[in-house]
Amino acid sequence: MLRWSALLRRSTPIEISLPPRQIPPSAIGSKPAIVVRSTDGELRAFSAVCTHLECTVQFKTDTSQIWCACHNGLYDLAGSVVSGPPPRGLERFTVNLRGDPGAEDIIVSRKT
Repeated sequence: MLRWSALLRRSTPIEISLPPRQIPPSAIGSKPAIVVRSTDGELRAFSAVCTHLECTVQFKTDTSQIWCACHNGLYDLAGSVVSGPPPRGLERFTVNLRGDPGAEDIIVSRKT
């Protein structure tokens, strides 16, 4: 389980409506992780390891997709393959919010 505190605190309600973006990668176990905010405001977390050749993926702001630079693989914000060589979607992690609205801690853990 990974817990972000001050790094991801939301201080104003307006931030909730921002477009999807990458939150700095962190590790869950030995794997890097990526957390993005979907267009409907939901936080989603995935393994940041491409399912093709295990390169690290990143959030691509101009297309609002998760992108692997190694072979131009693209995933949507549900972690599903959009195009390129990845054989399957990204592993999804569980995201929970704890604390007061607007200043929540974001807790990321493996699905059980």
